Amino acid sequence: MFTEKILMQKHEDAITEAEERSGGCGFYAFVLTLVLSVHSIIAGIALGVEETIVKGAILLFAIIAHKGSATFALGVSLHRAGINTKRLVQIISFFCLMTPLGIALGSALTVFLTGKAELVFGSVFDALAAGTFLYISLLHIIEEEFIEHDARGVKFALLSFGLGMMAVLAIWL
Repeated sequence: MFTEKILMQKHEDAITEAEERSGGCGFYAFVLTLVLSVHSIIAGIALGVEETIVKGAILLFAIIAHKGSATFALGVSLHRAGINTKRLVQIISFFCLMTPLGIALGSALTVFLTGKAELVFGSVFDALAAGTFLYISLLHIIEEEFIEHDARGVKFALLSFGLGMMAVLAIWL
């Protein structure tokens, strides 16, 4: 949030003005790529530092469950911004490499951590992964979809269905 709302604000002001003249939304697509990539690295680190196979499997399932949705949302955002197909594939490929990079970083870090330090580190990254997921989904993806007035009822129904399915999955696991 600090990076997006404070550090990038000056760039956004200049870019938004130019985009309004051209009808594009490239800055939003760039920011979404950045925050989704950071989230993917954090989620990967959280997975890489898990101490048990069961906890790791649950987290892996959670990552897989929403990675497709995140990639789809990013692809839609890039398409709306008018990014050409070749560049879109490059950006999506970059994004897809972030979770494995995070897993490698998390696994490497566990070599240096033992006992309580490893538990605290894993817990912090689990919390960061959950927090960034909520931040991105609520302030970027969901908000952006409801700005346009078309099919709001359908969008809300699908959002509610997805939230319900995630709640059932959380209870089941």
